[in-house]
Amino acid sequence: YSKKLVIQGERFKRTLPSNITGENIKSFVVNSKYKCPDLFLYLFRKVFFLPDSTLFLFRIWPLANSFPFFKKRIRHHSIKGIFDIQRTWNYQLLPKAEKPYLIIHDAWTLNYYHWMTQALPRLLMASKSQLPFTLLLPKDHCLPFHIASLKMLGISNWITFDIGKKYYEVHDLIYPSRDIQIGDYHDGLINDLAYILRKGIEALRNKKTFLFIHRKSTAARRILNEDQVLSAVLSHGFKVVYFENLSLEEQKLLAGKASILAGVHGAGLTNMLFMEKGGRVFELTTVTNGEQYYYYTLSNALGHHYYYQFCQPEAEGKSIQEANLFVDVGLLNRNLDLLIKNNDG
Repeated sequence: YSKKLVIQGERFKRTLPSNITGENIKSFVVNSKYKCPDLFLYLFRKVFFLPDSTLFLFRIWPLANSFPFFKKRIRHHSIKGIFDIQRTWNYQLLPKAEKPYLIIHDAWTLNYYHWMTQALPRLLMASKSQLPFTLLLPKDHCLPFHIASLKMLGISNWITFDIGKKYYEVHDLIYPSRDIQIGDYHDGLINDLAYILRKGIEALRNKKTFLFIHRKSTAARRILNEDQVLSAVLSHGFKVVYFENLSLEEQKLLAGKASILAGVHGAGLTNMLFMEKGGRVFELTTVTNGEQYYYYTLSNALGHHYYYQFCQPEAEGKSIQEANLFVDVGLLNRNLDLLIKNNDG
């Protein structure tokens, strides 16, 4: 294969949260710097791939540049594992397309956050290169938000393939670099994406709205003292929104005119992508100790002001991905006051 440099690597420095307290600095300072490596498009004449987008050569050799990157490469398949797949899974040769195929998905991009912040930037990288391509999507990646976001980026045609116990051979494939660590961003690339996604909502810039993202259809990350928290946010002029019940276009219009976006750690906070630069993002989470920092770093990359509140999990030792939270309402009121005061200032 060959590779084409699309974006040169760069070092990024992040500001600490706007409401940081001394005892919490260590939870954020570990992620206050990031070195993004050079970003490439890999161009394959012939390659094999699995539905989770792992690439392999010589029918068994997994390629490290297709592994996800979080602290270190996350390897889903060994040589032995791929050899076993060869023996038990169905093989399919994809027909040659008029334009080279492009893969942007991975094992996590069925999820809204990962799709918007990992898959779409890779799509934008391919578009920046001006190489022609035919987007190749797994059939489960055709949910309404996948389709709507592709259309926002000007993509109206793609080819789907079956998931399950199948592996594929493809000739002429473009594979954008996976070298941005999960939870980190190339600031220029993510801002270029946000600019495209925001198209059509510029007329709403002067409308100031405070949004509190609430989640009901979930087993985890529920607010245990929900009534008290909702009373506090409503008394501060927030509108409570349920993004999971809205189309992507509806989410875009709501978040696009918001000056404050608040909520429990979760995919809804990804909608800060639609906010005008300089917005305020407030995350209810657990003590992170440097982990689960995705929305702190995304806020910084997009030029928003990040605020946080550490909350007590229902059970000790549970990460924010699993925890239900008890929110200190006194502290919440102080943080909401600060958000609104700084927003007005």
